[in-house]
Parts: sequence; structure tokens; C-alpha cells
Amino acid sequence: MDPKVIAGIAAAISAIIAAIITAIATGFSARQRLQELRFQYETRLKDGYLEKAREYTSKLYVPLSVALAALGFAFQHFRSSSADQGAKVGQFKEAIKEFLSVAADLSSRGANAFLTTDLDETLQGFQAFLTSSLVAQEPKLKVVMMLGTTALWGGSKAGVEHVVSGKRIKFFRTPPVSFSLGPVTFAYKAEEILSAPVESAEFEERFSRDTFLINMLIKEVTLGAVARRNTQGTC
Repeated sequence: MDPKVIAGIAAAISAIIAAIITAIATGFSARQRLQELRFQYETRLKDGYLEKAREYTSKLYVPLSVALAALGFAFQHFRSSSADQGAKVGQFKEAIKEFLSVAADLSSRGANAFLTTDLDETLQGFQAFLTSSLVAQEPKLKVVMMLGTTALWGGSKAGVEHVVSGKRIKFFRTPPVSFSLGPVTFAYKAEEILSAPVESAEFEERFSRDTFLINMLIKEVTLGAVARRNTQGTC
């Protein structure tokens, strides 16, 4: 073959490859820039969101933090005290009622409207857990199973919730599981303790998790979003 023809073909192939590489690089750069812009927008939006919530620090977040600290201290005293078990349980339940009273008072004055979404949801779940645990005789665990199909089969999804109680919960408590078998998907989650006797290990687990998270979400408002990131780094 004529060397000039070969050189022409090579030049054409090189040009095509260069064009493809340039197109890929340009597309990647555009996606990166889009992600950066989205992140910047979300950051500004969240900063403004927290700034608005911060206006209610003294009337809402500080009283809530004080009540949470008092409840945490009461729990530590309950766990470490050598007093009669019945007396300890009674004293701690009174501390729970006091915390619930403070939270209910704040709520009655419209506090929920000025809580961040994460904090509002977590606090409400914690209040429900505490209220149920005051009279709980055995731990209760919520089990959720989800079964779905991909778009090829219509993209449907259905879930089933079940409450397991007593000693049986140890057979259901596993890390979340999800997998796909062709177009069928399955997910299983059994992590949320709905209620438990205050002296049980299940109560301590949910209590410790929620008080830590609520405290972190309060600090996110009072100290800024960086407080949440720093706290997550110590988990």
C-alpha cells in the first residue's frame, strides 16, 4: 500500500481517537462541574436553613439540650446506682416523664415548626419509644420486608411490617439485607426497637443511639454543620 495512504489513514485514526478522548474529557469535566455546582447550591441552602433555625437557639435548642442532658445524667445514675432496683426504676421513669413533659411543652408552643427535619423526626421517634417503654414488659422490634420488581416487570414494590416481641427478637436481629434475583428485588431490615423495659439491654441500645443523635443534631444548629461532621468522625 502506498505509504502516503497509510500515513493518511493513521492521521485520520489519530484524529478520531483524539476527538473521542476530547469528548470524553469534556463530558467528564462538565459532569464534575455540575456536581460542584449542585454541592455548592445544597451547601448554601443548608446553611441558610440552619441559620434560620439558629434564631431559636435560646428558646428552643438550649432548653431541649438541657432536658436531654438531664435525662442522660439520670440514665447514667440509674445504671450505676447500687440502690434498690425498684427504686432506681421508679426514679428513672420520673426522669423520663420530666423529659417528655419538656418536649411536649415545647411542641405545644409550636417548637416543631422550627426544628430541623432530621431533628424533628428523630425526636418524635425517641419520644414514642420512651412513652412506650414506660409500661413495656418485654422488648419489641419492628421488622420490615420489601419485595419489588424492576421496570421490566412494571417496577412495583410492596412492603410488610411486623412487630416481634420478647426473646424471639434475637432471631430476627440481623444487619440490613438486600439483593436482586433477576428482575426481583428483596430487602430486609430489623433494627428499630419500638419499646423495651428500661432495665433491658435493648432499651440501653436505643436510648444511647437516639440521645447521641439528637445531641449531634442540636449541635449542628447551635455550632454549625461542621459540628455534625466532626461528631460523625468520632463514631
